[in-house]
Formats: sequence, structure tokens, C-alpha cells
Amino acid sequence: MIANGFSHQMKRAIHITSGPISASVIVMLITFAASNFDFTYKQ
Repeated sequence: MIANGFSHQMKRAIHITSGPISASVIVMLITFAASNFDFTYKQ
């Protein structure tokens, strides 16, 4: 599943930055990228 890949990358990114603000920004960016990818894929 693509979602699992994003989740894994997200956990890795949070572990690397290990900062609540950085983590939330990364989550937002990944969510945005995931929704864009999903939209592009369905087109």
C-alpha cells in the first residue's frame, strides 16, 4: 500500500527531526503530497 510507504517515511522523518513543530510540518507536507499524488493518479 502507498499509505504504508508514506507512514513509514513520516515516522522516519519525525524520528530524525524529533521536534513537535518540525514533526507537524512534515506531517502536513506529506499529507499534502499524498493527496496531490492521489488526485494525479486518479486523473
